[in-house]
Amino acid sequence: MRFRKESANAFGLYRAAQETAYSAMQETLVANAKAKQFILNAVKELELLCLKALELQYFKDFLGLKQYVSQPVFTVAQAAEISNKRSIHRLLLMGFILSETFLYYIISGFVIPGLDNIYAMVAISLFFAFLCMFGIHWGLEGHYQYIYANERFAEKRIKPDVLKKINHNRMIGYAVSSLCFLFIIAAGMTRIFLVEGAVAVTSFDNPTQEENYAKGSAWISMLTMVFTLILGFLLAKIKLDLFELNPLYKTYREWLGNKKKTEGIIRDMEKNNNVIESNMEIARNKGWQLILDLQNIMGREYDEQDKELYHDYVNARKQAGFLMNSDMFNKYYRLLTAFRELYDYTIQQHPDMIIWSTEMKKAHEMGEAIIEDYNKKLAENAELPFNNIGQQLPENGHQQNGHADAALKQLLDDVKTKSQNGSHKHTKTNQL
Repeated sequence: MRFRKESANAFGLYRAAQETAYSAMQETLVANAKAKQFILNAVKELELLCLKALELQYFKDFLGLKQYVSQPVFTVAQAAEISNKRSIHRLLLMGFILSETFLYYIISGFVIPGLDNIYAMVAISLFFAFLCMFGIHWGLEGHYQYIYANERFAEKRIKPDVLKKINHNRMIGYAVSSLCFLFIIAAGMTRIFLVEGAVAVTSFDNPTQEENYAKGSAWISMLTMVFTLILGFLLAKIKLDLFELNPLYKTYREWLGNKKKTEGIIRDMEKNNNVIESNMEIARNKGWQLILDLQNIMGREYDEQDKELYHDYVNARKQAGFLMNSDMFNKYYRLLTAFRELYDYTIQQHPDMIIWSTEMKKAHEMGEAIIEDYNKKLAENAELPFNNIGQQLPENGHQQNGHADAALKQLLDDVKTKSQNGSHKHTKTNQL
């Protein structure tokens, strides 16, 4: 074997061990290439998420007024309550459309004389239903927008011409929604008269049966019409509750999604840091075990010419304050076959490993800089004179908000700690 042939060579064991160390280094780089690239990409994504988190600390209303909102702006219970109201709002809308569709279905055949196609009649009914729904929505939206804008005008945060424009939109909305309610009532009354007309040409066994059928049909039509009107007023109440909360809730949900992505990146970065550490440990241990096998094959721990150097190093290790550094390594590097710390340092000082470690160090430093910048801007933003939604403003229309995004701030502080721990792990792993 090659190693047996080199057993008589004064530096045969050192050369074989050196090649083994370099082979372990290359194996480490190859095994960690994917994890390294993930961490480099994760740091860039973390920067984007931090910027997004800062953006979501602000909320712009429909007037374009920018307001600071300390996230999370809702508690879990408050968010659940808003979510339930949104679900109720959707159910009411569905009920309104179905009720309106049923109401218009009977009269749809009279809108286009001779129409008897059921699909065309359903399509016309849905068209009327959505038309009324959007008309009522317009009126409610304009009403609540005016109330909100009038409050901002009283705080001197918008100009009179803005309020005037919103008022014009409100008046148009009132007219459209009023016409829609009249349309619903007219459609209900039309159905009642159409049913009476149908009863008049229908054969019955006795007058009483005919009269009861006519009354029953009329009351069904009345019930449908009143039910639709009730749904309209319920929608108005839910719309009032959700008018200011809906946009803010969407911002909160977006912030929550951003937070979850950040947490996912933290977990994945920690996972890849562990993979890197594990791969390094495995590769180094395999290389060191091979060197121990070479010692058994060649029958020595070090080359003969390094005997004096060996005893010198043993004495140096006993000195107080002994530390493995570049000067120490350059003097005793030929003893890497006998001492694990010299073997590990051989791997660490290889040019390829230095480049790899430098890139990883820069990635961790960049992550720390991103987090520090985020925390700094978060603290600055907390002092901006923007009000929180739903809170009463002072007379000057502004309010100092000292709340910071404690949850996400702590989360990103954890990222910083993990990044520092990752860097320390690499240093410790290389120096052992």
